[in-house]
Amino acid sequence: MNQNNIYIVNHTHWDREWYRSYNDYAASLKRGIIHLLNQLDNGQIENFYFDGQTIIIEDLAEILPTVYFDKFISYIKAGTIEVGPWYVLPDEGLVDYVGYQKNLEIGAAICKKYDLPNGKVMYLPDTFGHDASIPVLAAEHGLEHAIIHRGVTSNQIDISWSNGDHTVKALVLPTREGYYQTMFHHDNYLEKLEEYITAYTKKTTSNDVLILNGCDHTFPSDLFAERLADFRAKNPNYNVVQVTLSEFFSRSEYQYDEQLSGELRENGIAFLLPGVLSTRQYLKYQNRQVIDLVKNKYEPLANLLDQYDLEKLNIKRLWKLIIQNHPHDSICGCSIDEVHREMEVRSQNVLDSANASIRELLNSKYYYDMTRDVFNNNVLVYNHTNNQKFETNLTLYLPHEMETEGKQIEFVSKTNQKFYGEIISSVQIEKLVHDYKHEPDYQFLKETVVSISLDIAPHTYEVFECNLVQAEQTKQTEVDYNSFIDNNLNYKWITDRGDSYNFDPAGEYCDFTNTVVAVENYKLYSQVKVLSTATAKTEFDFTTGNRYGADETIRIETEIKFYKDDYAMVSITTNNVHQNIKVVNAIQNNENQVVTSDTALFTEDRKQLSTISYVAPANNTEVNYNQKPSQTKFTIGESMSVYHLGQNELEVLDNTVVTTLFRATGDLSRRDLISRKGGAGPSIATPECQCTRKLEFAYLYNYGQSSLDHTNLYQAVVHQFRGNNE
Repeated sequence: MNQNNIYIVNHTHWDREWYRSYNDYAASLKRGIIHLLNQLDNGQIENFYFDGQTIIIEDLAEILPTVYFDKFISYIKAGTIEVGPWYVLPDEGLVDYVGYQKNLEIGAAICKKYDLPNGKVMYLPDTFGHDASIPVLAAEHGLEHAIIHRGVTSNQIDISWSNGDHTVKALVLPTREGYYQTMFHHDNYLEKLEEYITAYTKKTTSNDVLILNGCDHTFPSDLFAERLADFRAKNPNYNVVQVTLSEFFSRSEYQYDEQLSGELRENGIAFLLPGVLSTRQYLKYQNRQVIDLVKNKYEPLANLLDQYDLEKLNIKRLWKLIIQNHPHDSICGCSIDEVHREMEVRSQNVLDSANASIRELLNSKYYYDMTRDVFNNNVLVYNHTNNQKFETNLTLYLPHEMETEGKQIEFVSKTNQKFYGEIISSVQIEKLVHDYKHEPDYQFLKETVVSISLDIAPHTYEVFECNLVQAEQTKQTEVDYNSFIDNNLNYKWITDRGDSYNFDPAGEYCDFTNTVVAVENYKLYSQVKVLSTATAKTEFDFTTGNRYGADETIRIETEIKFYKDDYAMVSITTNNVHQNIKVVNAIQNNENQVVTSDTALFTEDRKQLSTISYVAPANNTEVNYNQKPSQTKFTIGESMSVYHLGQNELEVLDNTVVTTLFRATGDLSRRDLISRKGGAGPSIATPECQCTRKLEFAYLYNYGQSSLDHTNLYQAVVHQFRGNNE
């Protein structure tokens, strides 16, 4: 046998949260780190790779006694333990490009804080498919090498993965187990090592073999040193070396001559687990909201108002909270219920803090004087969209005695531009007005919603004086909404006997019935409310795949705002009471036009599979799923662009484009699925994954010439004030 270089990277794959909560794992982590440090001190192992993450440093700083934490840091400084470059290992189908960038920036900042070397490998060993933007991201951050696994079918281990002018040299983990190599934990370790080396060398012309010695939440075996010595003694032709991952790439001699490009989403080697694109959809909706709020409103406003220095620590804190939700078992919704409750708390913290901070930084420069009971008729409007002209609803607060019937709001800019907003609603409320300078003050005000079309440069703000004036008689917008509803609101449901990782259908899709319940015509838009209903039995038998028990109506309430003939904004709500179902919306593509969807940085063509079957051919295999990711947008030919907030699962099916509203399942992982024979995690009940709660969805259908994107789905920032501190 030829001389082989066997490079052993001792590691753990440390999901910070998954089938145990963070606090549960943290207790094990503390003991595990002490065990690891003892192994290094005693020479039982030579080095260790900590899963490509730096969040471990922050976590250990809070739970590990100083004497152990300092030793842990000293080993990183010496290059014995390697961390980074990520803050957390991210998902690649549900995280956008700014999420990747912030993730790597935070990882680098933590290393800089402790004066530590940062990892040099784009480490992605367990994500559910690979995004086409990763080679670009790697090049931007000076990372020449990557470790990838799920989603890749290649002829050899060492590949060059490219997109455009950017290439990363990637190693494809060659077996289904990927990074999960536990040979040294087993009594038959010699046999297992030979099996692995044989499988590995079949896919490379190099003599260099990488063994990732480790698995989930596990540190090296106490018997590792003696078993490694035994292996060396019985295999003198092998040159066995323990290295960190960066050292492995610097010493190995791969050619990287197989060329791959673009998005990698095949399941030839390992399960792709595509059901996570729609599992616990509420997490995806919240994720899109918090990213857009901080990226498009809070951070730019702080810069525009010259208050970034005051806000930067809070902005950094909020990005950390956002990114802490981005690990592949977290944002994917395939963890225990306790984990996802904590994720919702993080998202709500971001929403609360960012909105409160926006209010305070605006008020510090454009002051709302609550001590004077008069109309605060100065209004600041910030354009958070990428369009100069945009329509939005603004909420203003008027004195309760002010008569708004038959009136409209006139907005006058400093350059004497005038815009007129139509009053959509005006109701009296009791509002608590309070800031840090004054005692709380209860006031009766009129909360007035104004529909207006404005012309403000993107990502800037305009200050207006607003006045209540007599409304002009204007023609109300009317549209033919019936054809839109027929083609674009085709809700369907199907029984889903799957788990949090995989869709596993039983039966056929069933249709909803649409009923128009209200139509209101305004100056800028027509508003149509639709009630969609279907009936399904509430109980489900996993053995037969049949539903039984009482009939229960599935109700979906849809509000559509038609803006002339250009675009429609769609808000959808449902109070789900059903379990083990999947609900989708099928948008007509009668001419079978080309369908594309966006990912973190690129647009990908989406095609229907030639054969769609949900019966896995053998044990430990997975069907070839038709579902594909979508970040915020998909297109149907040149006729329509559809933007969404967190509807990340898309399927091209016959003459329709199907987007998943939500999946309701009750198990983290099942081993009796038809669509995937073999589990992807522990069989733990996750009743909150049934999503029996209020769910919200938002779409923007752009079928005219309007230049819009998903940012237009959010209301503009509006701030009333009296004083001006400039």
